[in-house]
Amino acid sequence: MELLEIKNKEDTYARWVQYVNEFEGGASVYDGIEEVLNSFHHQIKQAVVSAKTRAQYQIDMINKGLDQYMEVVVLADDTQKHKPDPEPILLRLEKLKISKEDVIYIGDAWSDYQCCLNAGIDFGYAKWESVSSEGITHPTFIFESPRDMLKLIK
Repeated sequence: MELLEIKNKEDTYARWVQYVNEFEGGASVYDGIEEVLNSFHHQIKQAVVSAKTRAQYQIDMINKGLDQYMEVVVLADDTQKHKPDPEPILLRLEKLKISKEDVIYIGDAWSDYQCCLNAGIDFGYAKWESVSSEGITHPTFIFESPRDMLKLIK
């Protein structure tokens, strides 16, 4: 906002959050996601690490019935530092009581990838709706569609 010389940052940010929430409220779940989450449900511990607020998580996950699959949720308010810093992922590992070697983080952005590198864990690149793959040079896995993630349990 500094680069744009926005004077009233608080109001501008509040409006942006409102618009994002309105957009996300009308967004649909990617085809295959619920099938994947359900397939993983009793085989893999699932968690969310996101820079989203609790209100955004409510819209994206809870209102769409996807939160039921998650054992741990780490959101923007839960850590001081955010992706690409490893703090959010490391907090998730601590809450799940699992080691770095037993984790894969699936994301669609450079900050997700960099966070995984910084935390020393595997990264699965959710390529199907990623805006840009720039800087994502060596992901552990590439998933072209949500159902590709099912390869992790087969």
